[in-house]
Amino acid sequence: MRPRTYIIIGIILVLIAGGVIAAEIQRARKTRELLADLGTDASDVAKDTMEELRKRGGHIQDDLIQRTRSPRRKERMRAALLLGDVGSEKSGPALVVLLQDEWVPVRRAAVWALGRVGYPAAVSDLLAVVKDEEAEMDTRCLAVQSLSLLCMKGLEPTDRKLCIPAMTDILKRRPAMTEKALKAITKRLADQKKAKDELKERQRTGKPKEKKKEEPAEEPAETKAGEDTIPEEPVPADSEIELRGQAVLLLGMTGADEALQPLLESTREDVEPAALVRQYACMAIADMPEVPREPSAARETAMRLQRALDDGDTTVRMFAARALARHPDFGDEQNLLDEALNAKLAEMAQELTDLGEAGYWVREAARTACNARHLPYEKTETAKDEATPATTPAGVGGTGGN
Repeated sequence: MRPRTYIIIGIILVLIAGGVIAAEIQRARKTRELLADLGTDASDVAKDTMEELRKRGGHIQDDLIQRTRSPRRKERMRAALLLGDVGSEKSGPALVVLLQDEWVPVRRAAVWALGRVGYPAAVSDLLAVVKDEEAEMDTRCLAVQSLSLLCMKGLEPTDRKLCIPAMTDILKRRPAMTEKALKAITKRLADQKKAKDELKERQRTGKPKEKKKEEPAEEPAETKAGEDTIPEEPVPADSEIELRGQAVLLLGMTGADEALQPLLESTREDVEPAALVRQYACMAIADMPEVPREPSAARETAMRLQRALDDGDTTVRMFAARALARHPDFGDEQNLLDEALNAKLAEMAQELTDLGEAGYWVREAARTACNARHLPYEKTETAKDEATPATTPAGVGGTGGN
C-alpha cells in the first residue's frame, strides 16, 4: 500500500474520532442543560427533561445522587424518581437520606426508588415507614411494595423474616366483622347449598327449573324503615384495605414458615371483610415456593382453601382453586387433602350453567386444580346461550361479594 493511502486512511480516522468526540461533548453539554432544568416549575418542561435524562441511563447516576441534596425540593424529587429508573445499589444511601425529607412527594419518590434500585440495607428504613401511622397511606403502601421488590431481587432470608412481624401487625388491624355481616355470610352459604342441591336434583331427574312466583309490589319505604335488612355489601368502613393487601403479598414473597399462619387467617371470609385482601392472600399462598412444610400445616392449609372455595367473591374462589392447582399435594406424601375437598373441586369443575357466566373462570381454575391432582370430574354440555368471557375477570379489587 502506498504512503499516500496511509495518509488518507489516517485523515479519515482522525475525522471520525473527531466527530465522535464532538458528539460526546455536545451530548455532555446537553446533559448538563437537562440536569439544570430538573428543578423547573414548568410541568411540560420537567416532563420532557425527565424523558431525555432517562435515555442517558446509568451514566448520569452520580449527577443525580448529587442533586438529591439540592435545596430545590422538586429537583430532589425528580432526581429520586430518575434514580429509581436508571440507578443501582450505589444510589441507595442517598435515597435513604431522602426518607427524612420535609416534603411528602420527595419521601414518596425515595420509598418507590429504593425498591427499584435493589438496596437491601434499606429494609429497616422501609419498615419504619410502614410502621409510621402518621405517614400517608399511599406512602406506606409503596414501602411495602418496595420491600416486595427487594424480596424478588434476592433479599437474604434473615432480612425477609424482619418483614413478617410488621406485616402481621398490619393484618391484625383489620376491622372486626359485624354481626350483620356474619349473618349475611351464613345465609348466603345456606342459600348456595340449597341452590346446588336443587340443581343436582334437576340434573338427576331432568325436570325443568320452576319459574319464580311473581313478587308482590314493593312496600313503600316508610313501612320498611324498621326492618333489619342485610345490606348488599355488609362490610365495615375500612381505609387500610390496600395496605393489608400489599402486606399479604409481601408475606407470601418471604417464603417463610412464619408467614403461612397470618396468610391463612386472611383467607377467611368471616375474619377478613375485604375481598381484595382475601384474593391477595390466596394469590400469595399460590406463589409461595413450598406450602406447607409440616403435616399439621398442610391439613390447615387444605381446610382454609376449601372454605375459600365457597367465598362470596368470585375472584377469591378462582384464586383459591389456583392455589390448590399450584400446590396439589403441599409436599406431603400422605395426601392430607381429604375427600371432601376433592369432591368440592370436582363439583366446581363441572359445567354448571345455572350458576351463570360469572362462574366461568372459577370452573376453569377448578379444572386446572383437578388436572394437577389427577382428579376425574364430570363435564356436562354447555348451554347454547351461555357466553364464554373473552377476557379474565376485569378486576381483583373491591370489598363486596359477587
